[in-house]
Amino acid sequence: MKPNQKELSALVQRDLSQPDDVRLAAQSLIQSGKVRRVVVSLGPQGALGVDASGQRSGSAATDEKPEHRRRWRQHGGAP
Repeated sequence: MKPNQKELSALVQRDLSQPDDVRLAAQSLIQSGKVRRVVVSLGPQGALGVDASGQRSGSAATDEKPEHRRRWRQHGGAP
């Protein structure tokens, strides 16, 4: 399942304004047995992935300016 933060908030029917709130909400969906993995899109902050084994992965936006990221991609670098 890949909801964004707002969609996940609606699914669990509570506010998810803090990073731990998002993680706990994703874990609650997994514990319900309805899904095995949740990847939550966090907009410019990246994403948070949680699976049934408790593994978490995250990606946060860097302090780089957007034009630096564009140049990096234009020259074959990863986004």
